[in-house]
Amino acid sequence: MLQFTLPSFPPSSNKLYDINHRQRKVYLSDDALIWRTRTTPFVKPCRWPVDWLLKLTLDYEAPNWLTSTGAMRRIDVQNYEKLVIDTLFLKWNTDDSRLVSVVRNKVWGPEQVIRVTLEHVSPVLQHGHAGDQGSTL
Repeated sequence: MLQFTLPSFPPSSNKLYDINHRQRKVYLSDDALIWRTRTTPFVKPCRWPVDWLLKLTLDYEAPNWLTSTGAMRRIDVQNYEKLVIDTLFLKWNTDDSRLVSVVRNKVWGPEQVIRVTLEHVSPVLQHGHAGDQGSTL
């Protein structure tokens, strides 16, 4: 198991890319590039056998998940996931195709950080349709 902390949340996927319509190119926005550059040194080095399947847990820790009235804020942590995963696997010099599970949690904490846990999981995959229990391969 590998655990470490990233110092901030990335830009939302809604602000992840810029488009040059004349050249028909899509590229990371300046904010996304800055976040990736500043965050990469906090990613611990990692190597694993090529046949391992991986589970990634992202605990988004922040003090502001609730409003002053106690209602949950409408913050979609799934919009952060793409840049986080791409940054991790860029540092590890591999692609994320070995990820079979990604778990994301909102956690109260005194500052805005992402607690990352990467684990090896057994090579058992499920197949089935939404709502089915599925069967083991």
